[in-house]
Amino acid sequence: MRREDACLGMFVRLLSDWHDIPKGTVGSIDTVETGLDGSWCFTIFWELHRPLRSTMPGRTLARTGLQSGSLGLRLWEEDLTRFEVITQEQRTL
Repeated sequence: MRREDACLGMFVRLLSDWHDIPKGTVGSIDTVETGLDGSWCFTIFWELHRPLRSTMPGRTLARTGLQSGSLGLRLWEEDLTRFEVITQEQRTL
């Protein structure tokens, strides 16, 4: 994705695993800002689905289901290459 592609409300998909966020995670651009120093950044919000961990002592099962939650991060121009622009139709798939 390029800087000129980043518009408010645009849907994007993560191209590879990054931190705890899995490849293919879809989100939307919530802010696009330029700082007084000329730095450019954007904020993306997406829904995450992570495995739930067993809370019972002595259990070795790591996966007991999925939990979801919203996550937003401020990112910089160099992070744009981690995403691809997708359409509303691709988002629903």
